[in-house]
Amino acid sequence: GRWCMQKNIIYLPKSESRERMIENAQILDFSIHPDDIARLDALTTEANLDAFKTLYMDCVNRDTPRMGTMEGVRTAFTLD
Repeated sequence: GRWCMQKNIIYLPKSESRERMIENAQILDFSIHPDDIARLDALTTEANLDAFKTLYMDCVNRDTPRMGTMEGVRTAFTLD
């Protein structure tokens, strides 16, 4: 969550546990050093993005009324 905040990416945590909700709110109590942000950013490669896209496409509509369709499925993924 903190990485998302520092990258200006909308972060929507999901939790049913009160303890996790409190933990999720604590991302404002610290910041990630710019060197560490750069290291985390370097983990996202074209190969990782392709692997994510394959998994996403297989799972996004599974167990839903849209199963077997590509309705509402994001198909473009970039490093931007």
